[in-house]
Amino acid sequence: MGNPTLLSVHDLFGLSRMSLQDLVLTARDRASRHLKVAKTEWHAAVREEATALAAEYILHAQDALAEQERRTLEATPEFPSIRKTA
Repeated sequence: MGNPTLLSVHDLFGLSRMSLQDLVLTARDRASRHLKVAKTEWHAAVREEATALAAEYILHAQDALAEQERRTLEATPEFPSIRKTA
């Protein structure tokens, strides 16, 4: 029979009821396994794309982020020290 997913409609009509039931179960099992692999690969691809987007953002905004950090550090001494009371 080979790969059952390659059967033509004509071939399917030639199968017994029990063979068709077996084919339904095995094809759904294979589909489930393929989807699990695809889900894992999809999540890995999404994580990689998120990393790329974050790196690209930093690459393009690096100068502005550094300037903002510098201004924040310069402004910090203007605020009074916070004293901890016991």
